[in-house]
Amino acid sequence: MDRREILSIRWCEKNDGGLGIPYPAQKRPDGENHGYLDLKRHPALIKLVPEIQGWPELELFLSDINLPTSIFRTLGCEVGSTQLRNGNTKITSYNDIAFEILEWNHRDAFVTLWEKFQLYTKDYSNTPAKVEFELQQASYNDHRFQGLNLTIWNHGYGETGNFARERWASGLTLVKIFLRAESDKFGGELEKGHKTIS
Repeated sequence: MDRREILSIRWCEKNDGGLGIPYPAQKRPDGENHGYLDLKRHPALIKLVPEIQGWPELELFLSDINLPTSIFRTLGCEVGSTQLRNGNTKITSYNDIAFEILEWNHRDAFVTLWEKFQLYTKDYSNTPAKVEFELQQASYNDHRFQGLNLTIWNHGYGETGNFARERWASGLTLVKIFLRAESDKFGGELEKGHKTIS
C-alpha cells in the first residue's frame, strides 16, 4: 500500500520564541500575517479571515472549534497548495489551538490530548492524511500568562489537486471530530468559574 494511503501522525516540540496572543498584522518575507482575531468571542469574524477564503473545510473547522461551548479555541491558521517535483500536489494547513481555560495551557494537558489522539486514530488508520501535533510556547498577554499552545499541521498528497484536497480534508475532519468529542467530555468546566482566554 502507498504510504500516502494510510494515516501518519507525529508529535514534536518547538523551542523558539513562540506565539504572543494577541498579535498584530505584519508583512513577512514569506507572506502576510493578517493578525489575531478572537473568533470565539466574535464568531462572525470567521467569514472575514483572509487565510480561509476558498477553503470552506477550514471555515467549518474554525466554526466548530470556536463554538461557545467548546473548551478549545483557535489562535491562528493558514492553508496552501504546493506543486511537488514529481508533479503531485501537496496541501498543508495549520491551526494554532489553545484550551479556553487559561490554566490548562500547559505541557501535561497537551501531552494527554496527544495520547488520546493516538488512541482515537487507531480506528482510522486508513485515513489518507498526515497529521502533526507541534507544541510551542505562548504568551497570553492580556492575562500576563506564560503557557503553551498546540499547532496542528495537516497534510494531504495527491496526483491531482482534487485528490490532495480530499486527503487533506479527511485529516482535518478527523481532528475536528476528535476535538469536538474531547470538548463534549469537559464542556461543563466552562461553567465552573475558571479564568478563560475570552
